[in-house]
Amino acid sequence: MQKLGDVLAWKLDFVESSGQHWHLFINSHGGDLVRSNMLDDSGRLEYSIVQSDFCEISGFKYPHRIEYLNRDGQSLGTEVIDQIVIAQRSLELAGQVAH
Repeated sequence: MQKLGDVLAWKLDFVESSGQHWHLFINSHGGDLVRSNMLDDSGRLEYSIVQSDFCEISGFKYPHRIEYLNRDGQSLGTEVIDQIVIAQRSLELAGQVAH
């Protein structure tokens, strides 16, 4: 566990099949992915993605604010999502329609 601001988070090490190494921080109370740190080959922080302002839509929680930080913690940019719309469509499987 690690403290990120006022959030107590689980820290998970994740390595993609490409070899890219990440530290993922998951809020221990809500299960939200609140921060992702991409590391370089030497294990040094390359950049971070910070997700916040989570809202529940159709039973799933989505961040409405995503900030990108360089290794020094300076902002590279921020995305603020005003609206998330979930559209449900029928799925056809082997000639049958599933809902």
